[in-house]
Amino acid sequence: MTGVRKTFRYLFTNRKVPATVGREIPCPQANMDKEQIDLLKKVEGLTAKLNQLFNEKGKSVFSRYPLTFALLVVFGVTMVTQGIKDLLLEISLFKNQPLVMLIIGIIILIITGTLYKKLKK
Repeated sequence: MTGVRKTFRYLFTNRKVPATVGREIPCPQANMDKEQIDLLKKVEGLTAKLNQLFNEKGKSVFSRYPLTFALLVVFGVTMVTQGIKDLLLEISLFKNQPLVMLIIGIIILIITGTLYKKLKK
């Protein structure tokens, strides 16, 4: 029987305490000498300095060029909406009767709104 099962049985029954429960697990750092611990502290300090250096040098591209990315986003959104509009106008029913397109759009918005309300609960 594994140690987990013995511990589980000990916690939820009134049986005898198994040998694995309460046994102290040796700490791996207890056997290390001071030189090894000092070396580990130096390595941790070095990695912290490297992380700080890379964070300063590697700032986000968005924060370095906010206007460029804002213009790219506007251009992308415009292209997508214009593409969808042109695709819808290829359908002769929508091109000749825009009222049908308006009604279908309103129906889709009503359906998604009610679906959102139901999923929110």
